[in-house]
Amino acid sequence: MNNLRQKSLSLALLLAIGTTSTCIVAEERTLTVDEEGFCTSLRMVDTSTLSKQLRNLQQDLKNQQIALQQRVEKGAFGVLDVAITILAPGGLVYAAVKQQTHFQAKNQLAQVSTDMNQLSVDLLNFNEVDGSYQVAALQ
Repeated sequence: MNNLRQKSLSLALLLAIGTTSTCIVAEERTLTVDEEGFCTSLRMVDTSTLSKQLRNLQQDLKNQQIALQQRVEKGAFGVLDVAITILAPGGLVYAAVKQQTHFQAKNQLAQVSTDMNQLSVDLLNFNEVDGSYQVAALQ
C-alpha cells in the first residue's frame, strides 16, 4: 500500500519538475542556470516511458481497489458473526478482530480511491499537445 503511494508521489514529482530518475530514461545534458539562479534548461524526460509507467500504476491501483472492495464486502459483520460472538468462547475477541480487519480494509480502500482520483487528475494534466507533453503547474 505504502509502496504504491510512494510510487504515485514519486511519479507526480517527476511530472511536476521533469527531472531524471533511475527508472526513467532522460536526455543527458547539463543544467543551464542564468544570472538570477533560475534553471533555463532542464533534462528531457522520456515521456512515452513515463506515460507507460503512469498507466501501469493506474492499473495496479484499480486492481488493488477491486480487491479491497471485495475485502470490505466480505468483512462486514453478518448474522453468522453475531452467533459466533454470542455462542463461542472468545467470541468477543473474534468480533473485535473482525471489526478491526473490516475497519482497516475500509481505510485502505479510501486511501486507494484518493490515490486513484489524484492519479486521474495527473493523467489529465499530462496531455500531448502539438507533439510535446504539457505538465500542470505546481499547486
